[in-house]
Amino acid sequence: MKCPNCGKDIEPGTFFCPKCLEEIPWVPEYHTMETIQNQNAYKKDKRIEKMKHHIKQHYLKKKRRKKIILTASFLLAILIAAGVAGYHVFNNYNSYGYQYHAAEKYYDMGSYDKALEHIDRAISLESMHEEAYRLLSEVLVARKDISGAIKVIESCLPDFPESEILYGELISLYEREGCPEKIKDLLDDCKSSKVKEAFSVYITPDPKINYGTGRYRTNLDIKVYGSGVAFYYTLDGSEPDKNSKKYEEPISIGKGVTELKVIAYNRLGIPSDVIYRRYTIS
Repeated sequence: MKCPNCGKDIEPGTFFCPKCLEEIPWVPEYHTMETIQNQNAYKKDKRIEKMKHHIKQHYLKKKRRKKIILTASFLLAILIAAGVAGYHVFNNYNSYGYQYHAAEKYYDMGSYDKALEHIDRAISLESMHEEAYRLLSEVLVARKDISGAIKVIESCLPDFPESEILYGELISLYEREGCPEKIKDLLDDCKSSKVKEAFSVYITPDPKINYGTGRYRTNLDIKVYGSGVAFYYTLDGSEPDKNSKKYEEPISIGKGVTELKVIAYNRLGIPSDVIYRRYTIS
């Protein structure tokens, strides 16, 4: 007998085909037609069930493959996003512009500790930006550390000899601390005519005196000249200040040796140089 499914020769008494494993329908002679039909229906149902099983397995396999692809895509997207975010964080951490603007933002928000953190980082990245030191000074002032702000500007000013921004910042700090003499010294030491012109209101011109040092045979009436300033003087060679005698009329110089010293103060309280004259009247 041959296998009804694949046609392979089957030995009598074998219940399954050794090639395709199909069940062998040994039908005895006494089987009725109804029995044969039932057997055929059974085999058909089994083939349908087997086909359904294969279809289901194929669907499940396809579904698993799709799930694996989606999961892998999701993980890859996360890795790419993390990489991009890390790249931006790294770039921002090493960007002067980002750190400076972050400091400005936190300063405007009143978060002075965060502002200080960012402006310190900005200066560590690029130290030759005058606006960074100005912002650092303002942050320190906001944190009630005026002396620290003064030290910052004083230390960096030699690197920016033409910077009106930093000179203005330091002058403002000196005014806040009530140190007009320091403003005078600052502008005296300044080599930039541009800076001096920009802050000329803080420069007090030296007093002008009508008689120079010398020997004279007659008494002298010393006159001191200048506009917009107040003069103070001494006649014993001591250093004049605002506690000395104020000049309001000509100074009479009589017989003997007189050492006159005169200083001027402008409306901001900033002094001039002290002018010295020695008169000998015989």
